[in-house]
Formats: sequence, C-alpha cells, structure tokens
Amino acid sequence: MKVKTFQIRLDEKNLQTDQEEFNNFASSVNVKKTSTELVTGKPGYWSVLTFYTGGPVAPAAGDKISFPADTALSPEENKILTTLKQWRYDKANALQLPTYIISSNAELLAVAKTKPQSVNDLIKIRGYGGQKTAKHGEDIIAVINSVA
Repeated sequence: MKVKTFQIRLDEKNLQTDQEEFNNFASSVNVKKTSTELVTGKPGYWSVLTFYTGGPVAPAAGDKISFPADTALSPEENKILTTLKQWRYDKANALQLPTYIISSNAELLAVAKTKPQSVNDLIKIRGYGGQKTAKHGEDIIAVINSVA
C-alpha cells in the first residue's frame, strides 16, 4: 500500500485547485483509506493522508464526462445540483468529513447535466472511480430519481 499526503488550503486563492488536485488523484487510484485533520493557522488547511494501491482504476480523465464550471443549467438541472449539494453537505456532516471528500462541485455539476440512471452511467463521469461509486453511487442515483 502507498501513502500520499495532500494539503487543501482554505484560502479562496487555493481551495478550488487543491480540491481538484486531490479529486483527480483519488479518481485515478484505488483509495483504501483517508484520514483528515484540520490544521489551524494562517492560512488554515485540511491535511489529507491517503492510503492507496495501484494506478488508474477508471478510464483516463480525457475519456470521462466533465463540464466547465460556468456551464449553463436548465431549471431541472439546477434543482438536481442544489439537491445533490445538500445531500453532499448532509453526508459530509454525518461522516465528519469535508464536503470535497464526498464529491467536488465539478463532479456534481456533471451528474446534474448527465442525470445518470445507474452506477454504470455514473462511473463515466470524471471523478467517479470504482471506490467513490461504490461508496456513494446508489445514494446519488436515488437523489437524481427523487428530483426528476
């Protein structure tokens, strides 16, 4: 098993890029366990210790579905995205994790746009590898079906 540490800085300048770096890495390996700790200071950051095996477990990022952050949403897609963000917040609170560990904004946007109907559809979206899909796939499909 291999170990990699990430720092997710909390300042506006770095938060998004640090989250994307972690999400890209996590979707390209088989994550076995993560451990997080909030490090206070100026600036504060989340320290994320990641235990993983292997290399890529899903298609290359270029082969997966993704959308730019400024993609326009229909009213239905916006409702799905809002509901997914609430689900992510509730799940993160229950597990005492930062929301980006559950799913990034970019991932939720792609889910809202594509509206996958099965876990097999979900795995085609950038950021959803085997482990994340196994952990949260059924919940995400249920959220989509509850809104649609």
